[in-house]
Amino acid sequence: TEFKDVQEFRFYSQSELKLKVNSCVEFTTEYKLWKNGELVQNSLSDQNNDRRLLAVSGGDSNTVVSFSASEFTTQDDFQLQVFIIPTNHPEWTLEGPQIKLLPRSGLPPKVKDIIPSAPLLNATGVNQLVAEMHVYDAEFLFIWNIEPNDLNMLTNNRGPRIRFEGKIDGSPLSKTQVYTFTVTVANKYQALQKTLAMNVNSAPTGGTFTLAPPAGIELETPIVHTFSGWTDDQLPIRYELKEVLEDGSEILVSTESGKSRKYRTSEENTGESSEITLALYVFDDYGASTRVTKTLMITAKSETDIGSDLAAQIRILSQKQVVQAEETLSEIYSLSEKLRVSEVNTKPEGSPLFGDLLTSLEKASTEKMKNVAEQEMGFIALSSLSSN
Repeated sequence: TEFKDVQEFRFYSQSELKLKVNSCVEFTTEYKLWKNGELVQNSLSDQNNDRRLLAVSGGDSNTVVSFSASEFTTQDDFQLQVFIIPTNHPEWTLEGPQIKLLPRSGLPPKVKDIIPSAPLLNATGVNQLVAEMHVYDAEFLFIWNIEPNDLNMLTNNRGPRIRFEGKIDGSPLSKTQVYTFTVTVANKYQALQKTLAMNVNSAPTGGTFTLAPPAGIELETPIVHTFSGWTDDQLPIRYELKEVLEDGSEILVSTESGKSRKYRTSEENTGESSEITLALYVFDDYGASTRVTKTLMITAKSETDIGSDLAAQIRILSQKQVVQAEETLSEIYSLSEKLRVSEVNTKPEGSPLFGDLLTSLEKASTEKMKNVAEQEMGFIALSSLSSN
C-alpha cells in the first residue's frame, strides 16, 4: 500500500481531497488533524462521528476527504495526516504523510456546464464550444480534451473556449460517431471536470440547383437560378449563391430562388467567351451546409456591340428626359395663359404681364432643356464606356 505524494492542499469553502490508494485488501481510513501545531482531533481514538471535523468516505482507490469551511480559517495553520487501516490486519496500519492544508477565502472554482454553439456538431467547417465556469484564481488552467482525439484544433486549447474544424484526418466528422468533450480546470492542488457527448448534424440533402438557360450572352441574357427540393431535420433552410472568381474568392450573388441576373465575362477574358462557376451553399438552422457547383457559359460581346447597346439605352433615356421636360413646360405655359387672362382684367394698359413673361420663358427654355438633357445623357454615356 502506498500514498500518492501530497505535501499541501489548497481548498475553498467546500472542497474534496482525493487520495489515491493502491491496495490489495479492504481497508478503512482515519485521520489526525493539527491546528497551529496542536492535535485537535484524532479519529483513531475518537469514534464519535458527530464530532468529526472531516468526513472520510471510501475504502478504495478513490478515498475522499471532505472539508467544511466553517471549521477552517485562513489565519490558522492546519496539518492533516491520513491512516490506511487494513480491515483484517489493523497492525498493518499505514501512516500517510502530513499534508499542509491551506484554506482560501472566496468562492470555490466550479465548472457549471459546456455550451456548444449548436445542439449538434457540423460534419465540416468550424465548431465551437464554451465552458461556463466560476474561476477566480489565475493559477488555474483550462484544458480541453476530445475523444476521438485526432480532431484538428484551430486555436490553443487552454481556455474556456474551444474552436475546432470538423474534420478527422481530412475527412468530415462521422455521422455515426459520438464525440466526447471534456474541459478540465486544474491547478497543482485540484482539478474539476465537465464532460459533454455530442452527435453530428447532417447537412441538407436531396435538392436540385438549376440554371435556366445554362448559357447566355454577356450582359444580355438573364440567367434564372432555382433551388428546390432540399430537406433537413433542422429547419429553416437558407441559401447563398456565390460566383467563384479567378483567384478562388467568392462573391454573393443571391439568397433567393427564382431570381435572375445578367453576367459578364471575367476581366481576364474581356472580349472572349468564358465559363463562370456558381456555387450554391445550402444551410440548415444549425449551420451544417452542402455545397453544389454549376458552370455557366457566357458568350462575349465585342466592345463595339457593348457601346452600341449603351448608346441605344442612352437615347431612350434622353428621349424620356425631353418628354418629361416638355410636359413640365407645357404645364407652365398653361399656367401663364391663365395668369395673363387674369392680369389683363386687373393691370393698367401698357403694364408688363407676368403671364407674357412665362410664355417667353417657356419658348426660350424648351430648346435649352433639350440641350441640357442631351448633355447629361452624353456624360452618362462617357462614364459608362469609361467604367466598362
